[in-house]
Amino acid sequence: MNAWITALPATIRNKPFLFFSALLGIVASVAIRNSSLATLIVALVWGITFYLVVSFFFAWARKSGAGQFMADYTTRDIVVMAALIAVGGVAKAYWGQARLLLESMFGPYAVFVIGPGFYMWGVLACILVRKPLSGTISMVLGGVVEILAGNPFGLPVLLFNFWEGFGPDLAYQGVFRGKRYDWLPGIVGGWFSAIFGLWYGWVYFGFSQLPLWAFIIYLLEVFVAGILGGIAGYLLAKGLEAIGVKQPAPAVIES
Repeated sequence: MNAWITALPATIRNKPFLFFSALLGIVASVAIRNSSLATLIVALVWGITFYLVVSFFFAWARKSGAGQFMADYTTRDIVVMAALIAVGGVAKAYWGQARLLLESMFGPYAVFVIGPGFYMWGVLACILVRKPLSGTISMVLGGVVEILAGNPFGLPVLLFNFWEGFGPDLAYQGVFRGKRYDWLPGIVGGWFSAIFGLWYGWVYFGFSQLPLWAFIIYLLEVFVAGILGGIAGYLLAKGLEAIGVKQPAPAVIES
């Protein structure tokens, strides 16, 4: 856990120009988001943000000695993740179409229905695989499938999937240190996924130009959506485990 905490300031210290450029770009794009220049700034922010994320994980790997963590992944883990990437990617692509429809009718408050359908996949990956970054890896790679399958939101889907996978990873491997895989870390993971996306909701829906109470209602809905997403992921994992998709039992060697 300490490696997670120390890697972030190390990344900012080593890439200060990029970090502050991203912050400045976010502020500028919010201020002038109705012009074409805002679109260019947002595109640059995406690129800088992804670069910082990659740099952060390299810094974390060096500090935690996690460079060999992929060696812990078994063939079974890879097969399960591949299935989640394929099935989840296609499912979320269609769910993205539903998101467009529901947001056209209910605006930001459709998150109460839409959110759980996205948040649950990272929780599901963490429970079924139970390895470091299993949620993040499966979600981001699933995002590529999601885009190819026709998600209408395009490349930003990769960022959505990153925080929707990283949230459960942080809950299961960070907060609970890989010791609990029941409903509680699932809810916390769903919360993290939802909370990490709040800044996007603020900008995307233009809450800066709306009354404070409008954002408070949205905030409450996001929290509830996170809970529902965590519960949905946990229940789906339990259902899959009941039909045989579970961690193999430890081998017993008889002498």
